[in-house]
Amino acid sequence: MPAVKLFQLPGAWGAPSVSPFCIKLETYLRLAKQPFDSRSGAPMQSPNGKVPWTDIDGVVVADSQRVIEHLAAHHGVDLDQRLSETEKRRSHALRRILEASTYFGLCWIRWVDEEGFVAYKPVLLKMAPPVLNHLVLPLLRRGVKKQVMAQGTGLLSEQEVHALVARDFEALDEALGDKPFVFGDEPTSIDAVLFAFVESLMAFPVEGPSKAAVRDNTRLLEFRARVRARAYPESA
Repeated sequence: MPAVKLFQLPGAWGAPSVSPFCIKLETYLRLAKQPFDSRSGAPMQSPNGKVPWTDIDGVVVADSQRVIEHLAAHHGVDLDQRLSETEKRRSHALRRILEASTYFGLCWIRWVDEEGFVAYKPVLLKMAPPVLNHLVLPLLRRGVKKQVMAQGTGLLSEQEVHALVARDFEALDEALGDKPFVFGDEPTSIDAVLFAFVESLMAFPVEGPSKAAVRDNTRLLEFRARVRARAYPESA
């Protein structure tokens, strides 16, 4: 198997990382039984300014999805190998709901909402005090707010943001149904993504309508526990 060094943001509130994309990739590696060496890494150290990134047998690959695709193409580490082409396209669409829609809702909850930012700020300061200090943090927050505004979620009201996040999870719940995992009895890549976003929402220590909606969803909570038990047995 390839030698994988995983660079990612640290965890908080009981979640493996503060970043859903870092949780996604670590969960994928764990579900695929791919050994890796986890190391702390900040976005400014990454080749593309984002986390996570990896060093795989000396080849640096950044972006969680590109890492997954690289492992499948070059090393045969592929949780989606058994899926049909139709299922792969469906998996892609479900992933895009979470990564291109839900993600910005989570950004709003953590960076834009005042209560959310108050809860997030100590974690951000603790990650890299010399860099992420009280002078730089407002600039970072302003930058995230601009991204959320440009994407469109920042133009919504608080109620609309939470409703959008809740509807995204409703769509994924419908795809999951009563199955152990989205595509049956064994996990695939979309399960790593879904777990990452459920975990990111539920672990964050601020209440809200979207979190309440997921808390009331027995299937999603059982799914979260199921993936955690398989991928993170030490903390299940």
